[in-house]
Amino acid sequence: MTGGGVAEPAEGTVGAVLTQQEVADLLEGRQQLQSDGIKGYLQKLSQQNSISGRLPVLDIIVDRFVRALNTTMRNFTSENVDISLDNMYNARFGDVISSLEPPVMIGLVRSSAWRGMALFCVESQLIYAVVDVLLGGRRGGDRDSLEGRSFTSIERRLIRRMLGTMLADLEVAFAPVGAPEFSLEGIETNPRFARAARPDTPTIVSVIRFYMEDRGGKILIVFPAPLFHEVRDVLSQPFYGDSADGDIGWTNQVNSQTMITKVGVEVVLDTIPVSLAEVMGWAPGSQLHLNATRSSPVDLKIGTKIVARGELGRNGTQLVVRLL
Repeated sequence: MTGGGVAEPAEGTVGAVLTQQEVADLLEGRQQLQSDGIKGYLQKLSQQNSISGRLPVLDIIVDRFVRALNTTMRNFTSENVDISLDNMYNARFGDVISSLEPPVMIGLVRSSAWRGMALFCVESQLIYAVVDVLLGGRRGGDRDSLEGRSFTSIERRLIRRMLGTMLADLEVAFAPVGAPEFSLEGIETNPRFARAARPDTPTIVSVIRFYMEDRGGKILIVFPAPLFHEVRDVLSQPFYGDSADGDIGWTNQVNSQTMITKVGVEVVLDTIPVSLAEVMGWAPGSQLHLNATRSSPVDLKIGTKIVARGELGRNGTQLVVRLL
């Protein structure tokens, strides 16, 4: 700018003079862009801080839950069921609900101890597969007749029984952290009515897949962040072994096995220095003169470490050592 306030043309734009209105519009647009950029950055940073907190212990709990669920569902369905954890990710509660495709059954699970709720979202393929297995229907069934209809009371009852069985395993998996006291409050088929948290609430979603030969499906377990408010310090530990309580059963097992392990004990009467030349000259009948006497103490060694001292004695025809 010159002293008179006239804009100097930039290099490569000689002869292109902007009017006062164009300059004002340009500055207003740049200001709005900067404002949106700052707002967007702050909003993104807030979202990352809200949902990026990892809960390593929760990963272990879900893995333990899936392994226990394999046995439970095989007993429940009398089928060879293979259950695996597909994925665990963070998302907003509203985004998770909007991603559900009807028809779907959503179990509303309340924790009376932690004062929060979770969701068990069972997709239609798994619902029909479980119903076929429990009622002895054909594999796959008639999918054309199933699409577009609402679930029957029998299907709701069977899925409710399945979710009740799963909740029992989930409580056992959470037992080292605390007693959540889960209970199934109801089942919704419309995702809009499954209001367990605000739409912007951070959640952790576990995707569990069921395989039953040529049929199966997925369950999404949605854990809103407020559910873990009281136990978040425990769940956010870097390793579960950092817990002061630890796994008592495993500790007792290691101790019991250690106590019955057999070790060899050597009784050392005396040690004398011998040259290699003397050792090479040994022959049957050679004698080694020890400095130990009948009353000299002996060392008891395990490996290379002396663990005790004792004195020699006799019990009948056997030599014994009495610890000092």
